[in-house]
Amino acid sequence: MLGLRETGRGADRTTPPSTGTPAVEAPPATVLAMTAVGAAAVAQGAYHLPGQLLAGLLLAGAVVVALAGRCFKAADLRFAPVPACAALGLWAVVSAAAAGVPLSAAGPTALLLAAAVVVAVLCRYGGDQVVMGLLLVGGLVALSGLAGVALRYEPWTLEDQGLWRAATTLTYANAGAGLLVPLVLLAAGRLAADRRSPPMAVIACLLLAGLGATLSRGGFLALALGAAALARAVGLRRLLATAGGPAAGALVVLAALAPSMVVGRPPRPLLALAGLAAGLALAAVLTRRPRAAAAVVTGAVILLATGAGVAGAVDPARSSRLTLASPDRADEAAAAVRVAADRPVTGAGPGQVVLAWRDADGRRLVAHYAHNEYLQTAAELGLVGLGLVLVLAGGIVREARRGTGDPVRAAAGAGLVAVAVHSGMDFLWHIPAIPLVCAALVAVASRPPPGAAR
Repeated sequence: MLGLRETGRGADRTTPPSTGTPAVEAPPATVLAMTAVGAAAVAQGAYHLPGQLLAGLLLAGAVVVALAGRCFKAADLRFAPVPACAALGLWAVVSAAAAGVPLSAAGPTALLLAAAVVVAVLCRYGGDQVVMGLLLVGGLVALSGLAGVALRYEPWTLEDQGLWRAATTLTYANAGAGLLVPLVLLAAGRLAADRRSPPMAVIACLLLAGLGATLSRGGFLALALGAAALARAVGLRRLLATAGGPAAGALVVLAALAPSMVVGRPPRPLLALAGLAAGLALAAVLTRRPRAAAAVVTGAVILLATGAGVAGAVDPARSSRLTLASPDRADEAAAAVRVAADRPVTGAGPGQVVLAWRDADGRRLVAHYAHNEYLQTAAELGLVGLGLVLVLAGGIVREARRGTGDPVRAAAGAGLVAVAVHSGMDFLWHIPAIPLVCAALVAVASRPPPGAAR
């Protein structure tokens, strides 16, 4: 999935994706598909109906344009996500019928799977333009989260246990992290392919700072494991040299933002803006100076730990974010296991899960999401549905391994690994923007079809 590590004399030098042969413009259908992904991300992740309609209309237009331009080919039907998503959508209908609920209950699941297939197929023809489109979407999402905290603009920021966390345009901090983590890795891969790119270093810094402002524990763990997968593919030394500048800049951005994150203190937007400008500039300057970047990262970490303006954010963060304890999520997971055990084959039906438990005071609590997509799938669609999800994942791995071993495709694969990890700690698949971003990452990680843009 992560491609082949380069060996030999040229191992530390990679030709930028745009060199070699003239670039081919992405077809209009691909541009429309990427526009739909961006619209979904901006419109609260397309979690609500207006955002779903907007993204759906754009994707429908992309399909019409693709059919008119004869972009679809018979070989696209053999692209691994296509049959796997079709089987999963059909099973959602079977699950709804077995649960005795209207077949329309399977509609949201089937439509999301169809949308993901359209994005995955069409984005295979976009080449590096899809990569840049994804990074642009991620940059806008990250910037919204930073601005939300600095300006205390809700719902781009939300109060949580003494801290203002970046909720981004998705209006949910953990979902914002779920979208940003794979794009941070994608930016790192793109920068590894072209180290002399200050603009790419700036984008990577912005994405990393936006992720940090979400304070998502699951996001940080997913990033660590995804980075380990990317390091295995491109080499640890090369990845560290690539990431030093953006990491240093992101720490500066977060240090300036930290005073605005403390509940009970006034926001300091001018300090946050100055820190953002300084951090992005630093990332651009240090992108070709890995040793200097390492020194700056060390110094920034010390400042984050001891700075007077940051100190007020340390105690709330230590008590609420620097811990793995989460009693509510443990109770939700246990309730999901009980629901799955009641109907192990077909599940309770798509969208029909009700998770109930009693807290320490004996109060009955109810939730609809287990904050674990694998348990959620088992509860909704049964073990057969969970098995089909694993088949889909296996197909994606197989397609990614057929791609070449360049850093960008390796980074897309690492991003998918990170999302798979994070999905075990949060509900990400129910926010359409994230599956659509993942579908585009599948296209980037896979071997492009003949005639695709470069």
